[in-house]
Amino acid sequence: MPPIDPQTEIDAEKEKAVAILDQKIIDAIKLQNATGAPEMPAVINDLMTQRTTIFVQHYIGSMHHPDMLKALAIMKAATTDMTNVAATMKKVADYVAKVAGLLSGGAKVVTGLKGIIG
Repeated sequence: MPPIDPQTEIDAEKEKAVAILDQKIIDAIKLQNATGAPEMPAVINDLMTQRTTIFVQHYIGSMHHPDMLKALAIMKAATTDMTNVAATMKKVADYVAKVAGLLSGGAKVVTGLKGIIG
């Protein structure tokens, strides 16, 4: 049997815990609707807070997972590459604009000379 990936195991445990809390929340809401028990809103709120805490803990844990760190490194490298390409494109665009200006000026000279010479 292959070894179980720790992240897969953590994800499965999170899903189980959330499913249990979801069922408790549903049961508490049904009880609140059926009886109007004054303490139930606080119980429901506590259960929802516990559920949110599970998601926050899972999110924080995922941020330090090796796959997430690799993905962030790849995105950072790609961003650096794109920044370098954009800088080069700006230099090329400036060069093209200067050449176009030079050609435009040259065309004016030729036009002017045609009037004098021709």
